[in-house]
Amino acid sequence: MSPEEVGGTAAELRYVGQFYTSNGISNEVAYVYLASGVELAETHREPTELMKILLVPAEEALRMAREGEIPDGPSALALLWCERLLCLAPPTSSSA
Repeated sequence: MSPEEVGGTAAELRYVGQFYTSNGISNEVAYVYLASGVELAETHREPTELMKILLVPAEEALRMAREGEIPDGPSALALLWCERLLCLAPPTSSSA
């Protein structure tokens, strides 16, 4: 895996799924993979690529996705799809 975007290389990539990013408008397909054994290094982005890398525990990232704190839909969906592979129990809803 190239360290271009976030400066990381993964020991393993696991295919999670795929989805159309703009169904009815485009035939673009996004592929979701879960990277494990990631080691971060220097990034190699284009000067015009504006990106903020925020390292948070998996539980916090999933909470952020569930509560709408991640405005990028494909990223939020990818996180939620990976939840079962991260061995994290989904939140339970309590009856009032």
